[in-house]
Amino acid sequence: MRKLFLLPLVLIMLVLVEPAYATHYMGGEMSYTHLGAYNYRITARIYHDCHVHNNIVNEQDLPFMFSIFRSDGSLYRSDTMTGVFKPLSLSTLPACYSDPNHYCVEYADLVKTVTLPPNTLGYIIVNQRCCMGNDVNNVMASGSEGLTISCTIPPAVTINSGPSFKSLPPVRICQGDPVHLDFSAIDPEGDSLTYRLATAYRGGSTTNAKPNAASINFSILPYAASFSSASPFGPFGTLTVNPATGIASGTCSAEGEFVVSVACDEYRGGLLA
Repeated sequence: MRKLFLLPLVLIMLVLVEPAYATHYMGGEMSYTHLGAYNYRITARIYHDCHVHNNIVNEQDLPFMFSIFRSDGSLYRSDTMTGVFKPLSLSTLPACYSDPNHYCVEYADLVKTVTLPPNTLGYIIVNQRCCMGNDVNNVMASGSEGLTISCTIPPAVTINSGPSFKSLPPVRICQGDPVHLDFSAIDPEGDSLTYRLATAYRGGSTTNAKPNAASINFSILPYAASFSSASPFGPFGTLTVNPATGIASGTCSAEGEFVVSVACDEYRGGLLA
């Protein structure tokens, strides 16, 4: 099972005033749990920046739209789920961060049970949402770009539940401080997990900000010059992910926001589950 987590990492506080097509989205994650027979619980967690001062825009993040594709690319169904956004609190205030009232990131945990008929292909669950903030350093025209999050369910002959990330991310880090991000996950069956920086994909547009995904042929997010999924801080620093632990570490000397995309790959008996 492959699971993709996307999050713009904010190194210093930014207060943004954004246009109404929702330049506030901060990515998220999806996973699944096998409930028996052909029933699965799909779980998603999404993040947004509530500094846009536009409650109508923020409320439009729900319901959460997702599409279920067979792994050959054929669409099985589209669906929605909903929940409630809550603040992502700062457990420890960074030394450079003097005003906690200017910290405003919210997340929502979403759950839906679906029945997936057995097949020999497996399924891919996809969500797409636009748009990010205008000031994301490592993405070209970021205010017009959205993100895709997805997870892959193996064929029904493999009884499996996917891993889930353990902790909420720190989305504020002081400029110049060591970067330490915990992307470690837990797998219900104890399967082997590996972690890596992964390609990020665009999703939605300014004219269709919350689409039902039409395909699993995703377009790669257009990184700005000198940046890439493997080098999200580009010339301003480094970031590496320990493949065994999921701990991302590095440094960044620049102010701003950076998309960091991490994949968790699940193996059973040496084979990708």
